[in-house]
Amino acid sequence: MRPDYTGLWAYTVAIFMIGPIVLGRYDIMVTMVATVALVAAGRSAAATWRMRGAAIGLGAALKLWPVAIAIGLPKRANGRRALVWAALAALVPAFALAAVLPGSMGFLTGQHDRGLEIESVPATLFLIARHFGYPAKIRHQYGAFEITGPGIPLVATLSLVLTLAGFVWLLAVWRRRANLVPGRWTTALYYDAGLVAVLIAIVTSRVLSPQYLVWLVGLIALCLTMAPHASDGVVLESGAVSSAGTVLEPGTVVGSSVLLGPAASPPAPAEGEGRSVLAGPCWTLLAAISVTQVDFPLLFPRLIHDGRWAAWFLGSRNLLLLAAAVWGIVALWRAVAPAPRPATRGEPAAVTAEPCSRVAQPEQQPAGQ
Repeated sequence: MRPDYTGLWAYTVAIFMIGPIVLGRYDIMVTMVATVALVAAGRSAAATWRMRGAAIGLGAALKLWPVAIAIGLPKRANGRRALVWAALAALVPAFALAAVLPGSMGFLTGQHDRGLEIESVPATLFLIARHFGYPAKIRHQYGAFEITGPGIPLVATLSLVLTLAGFVWLLAVWRRRANLVPGRWTTALYYDAGLVAVLIAIVTSRVLSPQYLVWLVGLIALCLTMAPHASDGVVLESGAVSSAGTVLEPGTVVGSSVLLGPAASPPAPAEGEGRSVLAGPCWTLLAAISVTQVDFPLLFPRLIHDGRWAAWFLGSRNLLLLAAAVWGIVALWRAVAPAPRPATRGEPAAVTAEPCSRVAQPEQQPAGQ
C-alpha cells in the first residue's frame, strides 16, 4: 500500500490558509508541543507515556489548551504515569516563574472580566442582530474588540458554563462509556478525543482569535493520517457477502467500513492504531480555516465599523466551526460502544455479535424424512 500524505498536505495547506498571523503569534510552537504529546514514542511504554505526559504539561504551561489532550489518555498505569508527568511539567515552570516574576500569573484573574470577543461563536448572533436594530456596540478592551449590549454578559457567562459542561461530559460520560483500558484504547481514538476536546473549548469560548485555529491544524493532520481512505478498499471476488447478508457482485470495491465474508476482507490497521472517525469534521474545519484569512485581516475593519457582509461572512465561518464540533461529538460518541456487562451469578453471559457476516445455511431436515 502506498503511503498516504493527506494529513501532511492538510497541515501544510492549512497553515498557508490561516495566513501571516501564524508568524506573528507563538501558537504554532504550542501546537508543536501538543503534537509531541500525541506522537512521541520511547523505547518502552513507560518512557513513551512519560514523554507524552511531560509534553502535555509543558504545553499547558505555555498556553492552557494542550491540557485538553489528556481527555484521551488510556486508563491504568500508562494514563496515571502521563498525568503525573503532566502535572510536574506544568507546575514546576509555573512556580518557578511566579517566584522569579511576581504577578506573572495575573493574566488568569484578568480573564474573569472579559466579555464576548467579536469573532467568537457566541457573539455571532449579536453581530448580525446589530443590522436589525439590536443596540450593540463594539469596544476595544482587554486587548481585543468586544461586543457589548443588553443580554451579552449573560451569554458570556453561559459560554463558560457550556465549556465546563463539555469537559464534564467528556470526562464523566464519554470516558466512562469508552472505558479506555488496554485493548479498547487506540491511537486514533486518542487523536479524535483530543481534537473534539479542543474544538469544544474553541466554539464555547468567549474569545476566538484567528490564531486559535492554529491549535486545530496539528490535530486535523493526525486524524486525517489515521482516517480510512479510498485506497483502503478492496476488489471483491465472487462469493463475497456483506454484513447484511447480501451477495455482492464480483469487482465491487468496498471500503474498510463494510464487513465482509470469508471471501474478502479489507486490510486491518495495525494493532492499537485504529481508524479515526473524524474525517468529515476535519474537512469541515479545513473549510472554515480556508475563509479565516478573508475574515482577518481583510474584512476585519469592516466588521468593526458595522459592515453587513463582513458579519455574515464571519457568521458562515463560525457556523462551519459549530457544525464540525457537533459532528465530531456525535462521531466520537458513536465510535465507542459500551463495554459488555459481565454476567452475574446465575445469569447467562451476554452474547456479543461477531464482526463478520454469515451466509444463511439451508435448514436441515429431520431424520427419516
